[in-house]
Amino acid sequence: MQKGPLKLSLAIGTTRQARPLRNGQVSVDSIELDIVPNERIYPLFRPMVREQKFDISEMAVVTYIMARDRNKPISLMPALLLAWDSHPHLVHNVAKGKITPANIEGKRVGVRSYSQTTGCWNRGFLQNDFGVDLSKIKWVTFEDAHVAEFRDPPFVERAAEGKVIRDMLLAGELHCAIIAPEPDPRLADVYPPGAGDDWERRNDCHPVNHMMCVRTELLDRHPWLAADLWQLVLKGREAGGLPAGKDRYGIAANYNALALAAKYAHQQGLVSRLYAVEELFHPATLKVFA
Repeated sequence: MQKGPLKLSLAIGTTRQARPLRNGQVSVDSIELDIVPNERIYPLFRPMVREQKFDISEMAVVTYIMARDRNKPISLMPALLLAWDSHPHLVHNVAKGKITPANIEGKRVGVRSYSQTTGCWNRGFLQNDFGVDLSKIKWVTFEDAHVAEFRDPPFVERAAEGKVIRDMLLAGELHCAIIAPEPDPRLADVYPPGAGDDWERRNDCHPVNHMMCVRTELLDRHPWLAADLWQLVLKGREAGGLPAGKDRYGIAANYNALALAAKYAHQQGLVSRLYAVEELFHPATLKVFA
């Protein structure tokens, strides 16, 4: 029988939901967290996927689905940690002429990694909402996937060592790029105004970027952990001051977004088959939400 709280390492960022966990503001008696120091969370996805280096970690959703497809021993928790409208992240260099989904085929488009979640969302928008043939775009990447087994498709090119995506875009070496949106008169949106709002209305969801994952072995050995960890993240949400009317934690609240992320990942060859949302979760987690 376990004596005292279960000590678990946690790699997590600095969103409103995450900060109360990160700074020890919230707790449950059964879990003692050891916070992994970090300035940026996304570099920690790779060691979590490849080595299961942490017990619990924030995780990009598409990276997780790819890891699930390769039987990595990590399991998703439906704790939403980061979400945004990904449409404004696809921008073009105005000096290269006006670029829209209608003429993006044949263009050079930069993205940090082909498997990046924001990149997957944008390719899904282009393919499903605008009829773009993704293979007719020259995708330019800057790093490998977090999941080591994945190889970029043949229509993907790796930028030269030391190149920076925004600098290449502004220099005209790329027509477009998927980058964090920042005000810049030299750049403009690729999508028409209102595209993100229209997508959300049609799909009744918001694109999901980061959730939480746990080493599967822990859930196998401690089935109670799913429920207790869920109580911990709910406390974090409350302490983060999130409005009660906008609760976006849980499987049902994120079902449509996860189904679309799985669909887009399959369409784009990131995973071998289409995963049902329920397949993304450990049985102990499903039981919490039954």
